[in-house]
Amino acid sequence: MVEPHEYDVTSGPVPLRISVSSHPTGTITLRLAGDLDYGTASQLAGSVEQQLSSHPARLCIDLDGVAFLDAAGVRVLLQCRARADDARCRLQASSPQPLVHQVLHIIGLTEGFGLPAPQGHAWQRSRTRPPRRPLPPTSAADTIEVARALIAEARALRRQSQAVCAAVAVLAARQGGGVAVRAI
Repeated sequence: MVEPHEYDVTSGPVPLRISVSSHPTGTITLRLAGDLDYGTASQLAGSVEQQLSSHPARLCIDLDGVAFLDAAGVRVLLQCRARADDARCRLQASSPQPLVHQVLHIIGLTEGFGLPAPQGHAWQRSRTRPPRRPLPPTSAADTIEVARALIAEARALRRQSQAVCAAVAVLAARQGGGVAVRAI
């Protein structure tokens, strides 16, 4: 039986933490928290390789804690699935955040990882909301609160833009095109 343990990758701005747990059914679950990107992808590959050495019947990658997924993250997920197939192990993903789920859906990987199609598009939902217009501030505390809300919304929009760009880059790579996409 595999003992639970964690990895901590500090090479990127948001570290990736991987918690491993095994179940009596022969399933090993890897719970990810952080960004799955160029700086952290090799850690997931190493962890999957290590877990496959114990010959589990099923390997589940829990994406609930992954807030960002770029092309390198998608690539490592595909490599992990191929390695699991070679080891005759069923690899499945679970619980992705809405934007991560949307990226996997756009590039056609939801079914291959055992995920349902997402309900609506995350970026379309954000466009259909009426714009938020804060009331004019009346004090310094109100100004700070409004500024924090605007910064949080800008960060969320930037993450959405990055997710779309990552999906476009992966699609272009799958079709053999050399497209450079940059999020603003």
